Amino acid sequence: MINEKEKSQYPMLVLTGENSLINVVKSPVKLEILNLLGNRKMYFKDIVNELGKAKSTISVHLKQLEKKELIGSELDIYDNRKKMFFINSNILAEIDFIKQQDFDGERTENFIKNVIENDDPEKDFTRLVSHSVRSKLLENGISLYPLIYETGVEVGKIIYKQVYSKTDAGLIKNLIKFWEKYKLGILEVEEKEDALHIRNYGCFECAPLPKVDYPICYFELGVIETILKNYYDTDIEIHEELCMTMDSDHCLFVVKKNSDNN
Repeated sequence: MINEKEKSQYPMLVLTGENSLINVVKSPVKLEILNLLGNRKMYFKDIVNELGKAKSTISVHLKQLEKKELIGSELDIYDNRKKMFFINSNILAEIDFIKQQDFDGERTENFIKNVIENDDPEKDFTRLVSHSVRSKLLENGISLYPLIYETGVEVGKIIYKQVYSKTDAGLIKNLIKFWEKYKLGILEVEEKEDALHIRNYGCFECAPLPKVDYPICYFELGVIETILKNYYDTDIEIHEELCMTMDSDHCLFVVKKNSDNN
């Protein structure tokens, strides 16, 4: 049984390191370090500056993370007095009791009941199972976003071959057709001055799910990011600004291309 003191330490991350052992991290400082190292290598002094904590405190947490093989380190090739740290693990899940407390447990039960009793000839029980599991996870404050996102990345690599075009307009047209063909939703794409806005109405990933106050379309995020990243051959920034779980009538993905590339 988890007590209130333990609950206050959430969210916590479930990770697997190089040794394939499952590790649970709930220390706020360690979580901040893992977040910083998520996309880049960092020097010790930069980690200290970012977190604004004592060097001794950061040093202890880094050593503990290294011991569990969740992060690694290497000497700077130009100055072996300096160490660079990098993430050495995969995030499997996040558990957040705050989100659990905000989620009414009856939502999952009502969701399943409404879908089953709805007399729809096109009802897809395969998707019902998938959405029911996702709803139950949300109810318990469990997010498998890293695994769901990575699955989207892998699927995006395959889809890219099917929607590829030599022109931007052709790619978007093919992507819209693909979404409609497989009943993934209805896409609308709008080019802004500094970003691409992709809206999905009737989103397959989240439309049937109970309402929460945060976006959850990690699979779709991975798919879209991978397709556009491969097409533009550059890194892109993408985030889900609106989600149908947030009581919006569509999901909105905002995409920004690396400004150093055309």
